[in-house]
Amino acid sequence: TGRPKEGLPLLQRAEVILERTLGLKHPRVIGALVTVSDAQAYLPDYAAAEATLRGALPAARSVFPAGHPLLADVLSRLGSVLTDQGRTTEAASFVSEALDMRISLLGADHPDVQLSRVSLGRLRAQQGRFAETETLYTKALASRIKSLGKTSPAVSASLTDLGNLASSRENWSVAESRYREALPIWRAAGIQDQALVTESRLGWAIFKQDRLDEADTYLREVIQRWIAFAGPRHWAVGDASEKLAAVLRTKGNNAEWVSLSDFGLAIRREVYGKSSLQAAQQLPNVAMAREFQGDTVAAIPLLREALNILHPMRPANDAFVLNSEWLLAVDLCTGTAVVEGEALARSSARAVPFDSTQLLPLRLRAGVGYCLLRAGNREAALPLLEDANRGIQALPPSVSGRLAATVAAWVRAAAPSR
Repeated sequence: TGRPKEGLPLLQRAEVILERTLGLKHPRVIGALVTVSDAQAYLPDYAAAEATLRGALPAARSVFPAGHPLLADVLSRLGSVLTDQGRTTEAASFVSEALDMRISLLGADHPDVQLSRVSLGRLRAQQGRFAETETLYTKALASRIKSLGKTSPAVSASLTDLGNLASSRENWSVAESRYREALPIWRAAGIQDQALVTESRLGWAIFKQDRLDEADTYLREVIQRWIAFAGPRHWAVGDASEKLAAVLRTKGNNAEWVSLSDFGLAIRREVYGKSSLQAAQQLPNVAMAREFQGDTVAAIPLLREALNILHPMRPANDAFVLNSEWLLAVDLCTGTAVVEGEALARSSARAVPFDSTQLLPLRLRAGVGYCLLRAGNREAALPLLEDANRGIQALPPSVSGRLAATVAAWVRAAAPSR
């Protein structure tokens, strides 16, 4: 019913009673711990869910040394909560073991096998291995249709997963199509929270296809539905508000953009914790709002805070890490720390191969050019900025955003006076 804070204490109390009666090494107790971890992850409190599952894992291995669906449940969920914390390398062994165990015990088309395929697919997506993710998600969808029928909520989950993958690849028309396929199934099943999550993502896909007014209206409606369903301080209200903030930034509604960005960060810190990955993912957006307000000095510590959280959790070539480093490099070069900013810009640019059709490498190259410009080396800056500018100007406005005008201005500043 979307009320995990009320349900979790009841589940924990029931687990304690079972453990006192039956002992930790009993299947019913292990199953109860899995259920508790599900509620903790839903809050979300991934650290608590991880602790619960790590407590259950030795007992499950002892009770089921040859493998068992319940042991696979513990392994799969532990891998998932580690993935949610950005610890994909650590998660991979648990998720892979769960998948292999479930296939061996249950057969390739069993619903639990599809859960493991999806978990491994999510992990690979975080690692940037999108082709592997697509294969895993597509297999899960086909098996779910075969085993459960086209109207099963599990099918809508797979469609949503494929929409998320298309979003990661910036294939927004495919993402929109997948989300629209999933929504009627979620609604018919009465699974309102998943329908609302999908609606929020659909609003983002609409925005990324330059349908700004449609996205504005749609996301405002989603926010109101979330508030009615879960209250105004739910994490998903903050998430949808952040998406709306990006729409408003593109439309030039700057006051509401800044306000919603700050609101989103406050919700993330309240729900996930100040040093969480989720808070780090919103800090750069708030830093950009500070930059818009002309307060680069305030933006720099926000970006450093984000990167201090991100660097231990994410690989050096992670797109979000690189974008955050680019923002910090530009702010440093705008101020007096040009040497530090240029070094960071070059390090970030080396982390990904240059591709003139993708925004990230174009942005990173432009950052190096800007820092060279700020260092007074116009001759070295100009070709980098011109190359980046050509690629950026060829992208749709919803992809390039304000960067197109910014880099064009840098090119003009670097060009020889006539």
